Amino acid sequence: MGASKAGRHGMDTHACAILLWACLFPACCRSTAKEIVKYDPRKPWRHQMYDCDRRFSCPAYTRPIQQDEENFVPWIFDACINTGYHHDGTSDDWKRYQHALAPCCGMKHVCLQTCGMPLQDCFENFWDCAENTCNRVTEGDEAARACYSIGSWNDLYHLKDEPVPTQRLDQQDFCIIVERWQRQACKCVPAEEHEKQLMLRLEQFYKDHEPSKLNEKGKLKSLKAWKKYKGKRPNMFYTLTLKHFLKVVKVRKTNIRYREGKTEL
Repeated sequence: MGASKAGRHGMDTHACAILLWACLFPACCRSTAKEIVKYDPRKPWRHQMYDCDRRFSCPAYTRPIQQDEENFVPWIFDACINTGYHHDGTSDDWKRYQHALAPCCGMKHVCLQTCGMPLQDCFENFWDCAENTCNRVTEGDEAARACYSIGSWNDLYHLKDEPVPTQRLDQQDFCIIVERWQRQACKCVPAEEHEKQLMLRLEQFYKDHEPSKLNEKGKLKSLKAWKKYKGKRPNMFYTLTLKHFLKVVKVRKTNIRYREGKTEL
């Protein structure tokens, strides 16, 4: 006789549990989210990430571009909110890591509030920043892993509008926040005018923050950057926002008192 106990129809208990789960949660009710970042055992602090089944989209025959600044300004907190699992942020090293990672936490918010930015790009941007920062401010593998742990507790799945510690969001709650932020960050324009409206939005940005990029007629002096970001216009606006961070991003204050200096992206 096998090790598993069979039911009266010859089905073992494990198979019965699977069948029961399938009956209680039919396919239409389960998440069909696509895994866009796989778990890498070489970097266990990077959790896998899934795309959102529900994403912000414009009505038919329109497409999204970055909202005008008079209607929307991206915001960040002036610190990473979470101190990490079983840590209260009192040790000097953990304070230092949390402070050092503040720009990465800011980049996370800016990325998710840039219209049309792919979630995978925001994930990679955050972790490139976090890992480079941790490698710079720590000595030895153990210290680096402690710093990476702070990053894990402040990654994309830790989002909130208020500066209070957060648990890791489940996929549904995460996607609800992302959709809301994208709805605020985007405006919809006629599809046939999409590239034209993007150009006008870029020219307005330069007029407000870097007029040296424009000629006397208010047009781009050079199309080099425009061509570079063909097919990746959201990345273009994300990069520009970081470059002019102090002028175009609102910083929300927190009650975290260990910080020294100010957050700069």
